Amino acid sequence: MSNSYEKFVAAGAPAIVEPLFYRVWESTNGSIVVEVRERLAYRGSTLRAKRTVGNRRASELLENVVEAMTEAVEEHHFKSGLADLVGVHSSDPNAKD
Repeated sequence: MSNSYEKFVAAGAPAIVEPLFYRVWESTNGSIVVEVRERLAYRGSTLRAKRTVGNRRASELLENVVEAMTEAVEEHHFKSGLADLVGVHSSDPNAKD
């Protein structure tokens, strides 16, 4: 048996490694929320990117979730690369030195 992460990666989602992880949950309006989060030592986690998958047909659900995961990972990589190039604004609560 495989866990959810392995199923998503097998379906085409980008593989990510610690400290990053996916969080997938259903909102109160029935849409699926995909988050890329960064685990913080002894302090929980920080949201790095978020996508919402609207109510769709069940046959398209996995494909849409994987697409949202891909977009969220790309957004995280873009933000990280941009921060490396131009620096991080001092008011950013998630900023790293």
